[in-house]
Amino acid sequence: MEKRSGKKCWMLSARKLDIVWVDSPEFWIWVSIPDSRFEEVAGLLMVCWFEIRGKISTSLLSKATNYSAYLVFKEQEMGSFGFESLPLEVSFRSTRTEVYNNRRVFLKSGTQESREDGWLEIELGEYYVGFDDEEIEMSVLETREGGWKGGIIVQGIEIRPKELL
Repeated sequence: MEKRSGKKCWMLSARKLDIVWVDSPEFWIWVSIPDSRFEEVAGLLMVCWFEIRGKISTSLLSKATNYSAYLVFKEQEMGSFGFESLPLEVSFRSTRTEVYNNRRVFLKSGTQESREDGWLEIELGEYYVGFDDEEIEMSVLETREGGWKGGIIVQGIEIRPKELL
């Protein structure tokens, strides 16, 4: 529950996400980190095809609510690399439509929002949850340029009510 509004929040752990190459130990490793909500998180060693996807049913969320999705991660001790010059394509959408709300963001060291729990996040997009139950999908991709990137730890994707200013 989100404290201010009483609306439902949800976090999909890295294990619940579809991460390309995650079961190949030359690219990703599963590690335990004390400050994670989950027993294991995904440590990115190095890939040239970066693709993370997740799905959730709106039945798990509050109706008539505007939600945002966030990739929750941190940099490894050695720092991240390869993300500075290659934008990530991010989206948060219904699986019932071909309409994409894609946008591009850079995962540059020091430019992400720092959370109270010490992790970093980047917003993937927003989606209005109405009264129909449907499946919504979140994605974070860099598959066009093929440059090598690595050095991050993925805790998961968090879906929470969009803050209204």
